[in-house]
Amino acid sequence: MEMALTYEPGVLLFSDGSDTADGFREPRDTYEGRVHVRMRADALERNIMELPHAGWAAGFDGWYAHRSRWDDWGGDTLSGTQDGNEHRTWYAGRFFALTALPMPLADGERDRLIASLYGGMGSDLDRFSAFRLGGEPTGGEWEALSRPNVMGAIFDEFYSRSYAVLNLEYRRELLFFCYLHLRGQFAWVDRPRIEDGLLGWEMEALPAVGVAVTCGAPWNSQVEIGFCYNFGLLREEGGDSDFGGSALNLSWSKEF
Repeated sequence: MEMALTYEPGVLLFSDGSDTADGFREPRDTYEGRVHVRMRADALERNIMELPHAGWAAGFDGWYAHRSRWDDWGGDTLSGTQDGNEHRTWYAGRFFALTALPMPLADGERDRLIASLYGGMGSDLDRFSAFRLGGEPTGGEWEALSRPNVMGAIFDEFYSRSYAVLNLEYRRELLFFCYLHLRGQFAWVDRPRIEDGLLGWEMEALPAVGVAVTCGAPWNSQVEIGFCYNFGLLREEGGDSDFGGSALNLSWSKEF
């Protein structure tokens, strides 16, 4: 178990660019101090590939942050003018819980069921303090377990004020160094959406399914290749946006 209370100093710096809209008011450069409460507990037994085999893990992060100076910013754009007083001080918290169990009515050692739940919410969050969500390689390491993974999404695709992600995975040991994963996910993400020419926030569902294989590789490493399809992602095709997006993932990790 690990518990920590830290103070995190930070500076937010902004500058206009060649594509900045006329009349757009930049956010003000500011110092931001954050108090961060963190907890991690890990009682997992892992297999030869360092994948969760039995037990549980859980964790929590909480932040209280304040910007020393923060004014109204924005302008005549989709997002409109943002109230500086509303986002000068913000709060956020997130948690995760994971458990690995034997598959009912199956070989208890070769067939495993892994369930996990991730969630986060905050107050007075803006695009600079909101949670960053997206797709990334999976992993059973200590800190990798704490990161929510939205199947099919690109890295940091969403900034969200609140979210919940439920995962369920069936894993089969094909060989002692090779595992098959069948995954299902249901995510709820509060994300910005454009409606009637205005930018607003909307909680939407992103169900997804996926399949992957993890195998040992030379030099004390492992490779995972997988395919997934997310029914709730918005993807542009032929000038129009439609729901549904797929991803092919290849990751290689090595112990040093």
